[in-house]
Amino acid sequence: MSGRTTGLAAWPSTADDADRLFAALGSASRREALAELGRRDDPAEVADLAASLAESTDRPDDADEVAVRLWHIDLPKLADLGLVTVDYGTRVAELTPDGRHAAAVTARHENGQ
Repeated sequence: MSGRTTGLAAWPSTADDADRLFAALGSASRREALAELGRRDDPAEVADLAASLAESTDRPDDADEVAVRLWHIDLPKLADLGLVTVDYGTRVAELTPDGRHAAAVTARHENGQ
């Protein structure tokens, strides 16, 4: 993101950055992906992440549908914001330090705190 200095303290720094952040976090599936990655200590294989998300939601999505959405939509948007890193060779994703902060903030919001 342009104009970013250190951590989320100076982020988002422009109206465009804010729009992209709010659009990304406005998606329940992206918030759920951040939360699930935040519960893990290690990077997650996309297939394992998708299986966990498919099990944990009330939606009848199967893990394959969730994996496609993660791979083609959700993870690229989160990576573009610097919240996750994705290894496209091994199909592994993990939170960045900013992503850990965003996951914690999102979890507090989801829990009504």
